[in-house]
Amino acid sequence: MNKTFTIQPWSKTCILRKEIRERTLSASDFAIDLHKVTFGAPGPKPYYCDPAHFFSTTYATQNLRQFCKVVLKRLAGESGGESVINISQTFGGGKSHTLTTLYYLTTLGPALPKEETSVKMILNDAHIKNPPVARIAAVSFEHVDWKSGGEVKSPAGEIRRFKMPWNLIAWQLLGQKGLDILNRNEAEPDFDTPPSDTLWSDILREVESSGNGALILIDEFLMWAHDAASPASTGDGTLRGPFWYDRLKNFFQKLVQAVESSERSCIVVSLLATDPSKIADGVGQSIMAACNSGLGRMASIQSPVEKDDLAELLRRRMFEKYPEAETVRHSHVLAFWSRMKNIDPIKAKMPDSEERLKKAYPFHPDLLDRFFGKWVDLSQFQRTRGVLQTFAMALRDAEGWDTSPLVGPQVFLAAPGQGGLSEALLKLADVAKLSARDNTLPPWKENLETELPRALEAQKADAPTLTGREIETACVASFIFSQPVGEQAELSDLRWLLGATCDMPAVLNAGLTSWARVSWYLEECDSTESGSGVPKFWRLGPKPNLNQVHDSYKRQMFKHAKSKFDDLAKTKCPPLFAEIEQHKIKAHKLPATPADVEDDGTFRLVVLGADYAGVTGDPPNPGAVDYIRTHSSPTDTRTYQNIILVVTPSVSGLAQAEQHLADWMAWGEIKNSSKYGELESYQQDTVKKREKETLQEAQNAVKNAYEIVLYLDKDGSIPSRKITIGAQSLISTLLMEKDLRLLMERMDATALMPGGPYAIWPPTDASMRVTDLYQAFGQQAKLPKLLNRQVVVNTIEDAVRKGILALRCVRSDGSEQWFWHSAIDMADWEQIAEAWLPQKAKLTSLSPSAVLPDALTSLWPADDRGVKLSELYSWFDGSHCFEEETMPGYPPEPRPIPQVDYIVVQSAISSSVTGGALWLIYGNDSVFKEKPSTIQLDPDAQLYRPPQALAAIDFLPAALPAAWSKEDEPKSDVAALYAALKTIRGKPWPENIFLDGINSAIGQGFIHVASGSARIDSLLHDGKKALIIKRIRDAEPSPEKPYGGRRRTNMVTLNIADVQTLGEEIHQITKLLAGCDPVVEACISIKPKPGMDTKEIDEVLKKIKKEWKF
Repeated sequence: MNKTFTIQPWSKTCILRKEIRERTLSASDFAIDLHKVTFGAPGPKPYYCDPAHFFSTTYATQNLRQFCKVVLKRLAGESGGESVINISQTFGGGKSHTLTTLYYLTTLGPALPKEETSVKMILNDAHIKNPPVARIAAVSFEHVDWKSGGEVKSPAGEIRRFKMPWNLIAWQLLGQKGLDILNRNEAEPDFDTPPSDTLWSDILREVESSGNGALILIDEFLMWAHDAASPASTGDGTLRGPFWYDRLKNFFQKLVQAVESSERSCIVVSLLATDPSKIADGVGQSIMAACNSGLGRMASIQSPVEKDDLAELLRRRMFEKYPEAETVRHSHVLAFWSRMKNIDPIKAKMPDSEERLKKAYPFHPDLLDRFFGKWVDLSQFQRTRGVLQTFAMALRDAEGWDTSPLVGPQVFLAAPGQGGLSEALLKLADVAKLSARDNTLPPWKENLETELPRALEAQKADAPTLTGREIETACVASFIFSQPVGEQAELSDLRWLLGATCDMPAVLNAGLTSWARVSWYLEECDSTESGSGVPKFWRLGPKPNLNQVHDSYKRQMFKHAKSKFDDLAKTKCPPLFAEIEQHKIKAHKLPATPADVEDDGTFRLVVLGADYAGVTGDPPNPGAVDYIRTHSSPTDTRTYQNIILVVTPSVSGLAQAEQHLADWMAWGEIKNSSKYGELESYQQDTVKKREKETLQEAQNAVKNAYEIVLYLDKDGSIPSRKITIGAQSLISTLLMEKDLRLLMERMDATALMPGGPYAIWPPTDASMRVTDLYQAFGQQAKLPKLLNRQVVVNTIEDAVRKGILALRCVRSDGSEQWFWHSAIDMADWEQIAEAWLPQKAKLTSLSPSAVLPDALTSLWPADDRGVKLSELYSWFDGSHCFEEETMPGYPPEPRPIPQVDYIVVQSAISSSVTGGALWLIYGNDSVFKEKPSTIQLDPDAQLYRPPQALAAIDFLPAALPAAWSKEDEPKSDVAALYAALKTIRGKPWPENIFLDGINSAIGQGFIHVASGSARIDSLLHDGKKALIIKRIRDAEPSPEKPYGGRRRTNMVTLNIADVQTLGEEIHQITKLLAGCDPVVEACISIKPKPGMDTKEIDEVLKKIKKEWKF
């Protein structure tokens, strides 16, 4: 089972050193002054002047161990040593620390604190138990003045002051004897000429004759050399100037030649100066070139500190207690490793990801890499010393509040609630500013002071559940990763830096996106991560981005936003009026007065502008109420108040919309301004894109600002109700509000009739105008609000079709037309029609559909039995009902049948018979699809449902045995078949159906006409025409005749196209006949040509079936 580790803040697992926690540290606290080490100084001595303290805080890096090894072996006269070493390191990179280490190793003797880990590691690597004692000449040139020189001690302890570097070295090695050998008395001419290599060799031989080697330590040489080679500004032009370039070159060249030829002496040179300006100018560059040329190929270039050493250096220098064992550090990493895997699964799978965190703990390795990899390119950043000082300030300030398990970019933040920048971040901002190329001096301090609050607000707004100040940290990380100017962080970099504190990657994405949207200094990035939409690249630029430019324009545009609200709502806000036409609703977009909204019984949606904005819960705006109560003037009361809805913005919604409007307008102003032409092309594209995006946002904001609807309530009052549109359209939102009682679906007709829930139809009235029915919904507050009069019209139309209502239409000439149980085939009938209760109506016209079985259910027999005309007449005497099944499984509802004169009913029956909807039989007369005569419309005549068509099988002997002879080829005639059919069916069949059937049977070849025309036109003329059923002759047996018990299709003739179709459909045929063993019996017939030979075609047929041939 995996062990669970508890996540602990770095401040709990690592204890800061007292001097770091309790006082402000400057860069000098992390810089070693070699002069104080060798010469001493008044006042309190720094920690490095105590060898034990010095070595206790020293991390013996691999490079430092190697460095000391080659020097000690050289001084001991052993193989593997180096005589000349040029320290290749930027300032603040550990040069003086290395020189001090060598000084203590070669001067302390028995007093060397060998118990310290760093000393043990150095001696073990060098395979030396006791380091050799050396004669030291150590010169820190930052303490050597060009005019007055610097003080040094002779081996006897005598102190003297010299100007020239060779005298400073010679005095320390041999005292007066060394000066005598060089012969460079500074009170005599030519004292500034570098000594020859032979003179140096004499000095080194003299030193080595005592049994010890000479160790020459030169630090900060450029500080003195820059003064020597700079053009004179006063009267000493003969002593200073560019001619020193060659002198410096010669000085090092002669000296290192002598050292190289000595037995055990060594020189270690650090050329760079503490003041970066000394190397940044042309003089500094020339000096470096000259000195390096003098050191030449003899110098071994060494760097005491590399980036992989930085974590241990920081641990030793920052903390008095920390997890030293890798296993312990690993356990702390494992505690938050699940967060790292969640935040960036791909990076977590990389082989070295976990290992790097373990080695650098409690420091984030990516942060250290950035400082040591990119920040060292900044001219003002002091490499190791700069990292030490910066982290010392940051950790001191963050120890009390930072709960992260790693020391990451968050330690550079000020304490929560504390404004401004932390001391550490101020230091970094100042370094970045002063290190800028071409002296632009970007205002990083001011930029960060602007940007960090925006990041904080983004986290509060869109990532409030994050607790580790992740978005502010991302801001700091973006700044660090954007140095030098032009660098940037990738999204994966930020996530990995923030991962140790973040449990919610999705929320982090939201926060990052929010900050990118409001940032003033993040450079625009159109490349976003698929899925999350988070920008892929993060560069905090020194110049304002488009957001800041936009913000200045937005402040100007805000004062015009309210007026723009009305313009957008009226002309450029499709989302507000979406689906209006679909519902056939009349919408009024910001009408000027109530008179602009007609009062004609049509439902109207009135959308008002910003001046009518109201507050939810307050009484409605009086001006908005007027649109419901009045029409053309304050004294003209609106008739149809119940079908007016007034929608207005809320004050809060209007305020939000104004923000979005100002956003949109500002981008438009930028695009139309002179600044637009000065922008980069990608920025111009961004402006266009943002203008389009913010227009959509403004449109939605305008739509969503409409949060108040005014309407006529049941009691006649006009309340205001809050609505929330959201992603829907305005009309869809209103339709969901039950309190508005909007009616758009077809209603039940009984709701309109007397006794119905709407109580529109007076119980004593037999009829009501259709216009009065739907206009009542606009007049009466108690009724639902009818979105469209067509709802009532459709309901009445449906009721007439079902026979629930009758409809009377009076034409302009005074004639009338009734509709009942039928469609209403009259244009604009709703404007002139009256709806009638059927039981109180007497119809003067009747649709043929009103007498059919489907219209008069429960009266017509449910089976095939017929109905006498006299009985059907009686159903229209005003006292009968048919039954309507309203719902399956429920008892049917009785519906009254209106009173209709039998002549009118008879006309409807005649039309139904003529149209083929009914079948009339009177005696031997069978009438169908033809107009019955007056005699045939006898009250005793029978009406039936339409007869079925006759198939060919209905005429064969099996169906009509009495009509056919018993011969091998049965014979009959047309009249005999008709008579037999009448006998079998029990009623005379319609002649037209009989003739259609018999002609179809003849056409299919089942029956043949014995002679004459094969067409049977009438019973009267063709009744005696003889018919015969011919026997099918046996065909030549096929080679593979299907076995018995099979069922065949009828025989058809296929042309070539049909055969191709058969090939396409054979798959479907076999699929449907699965398990039936389908077999196709094929035969090809042709019209042979004279002398035709079928051998070739027979060969083709054999490929299909071996026995197939002509």
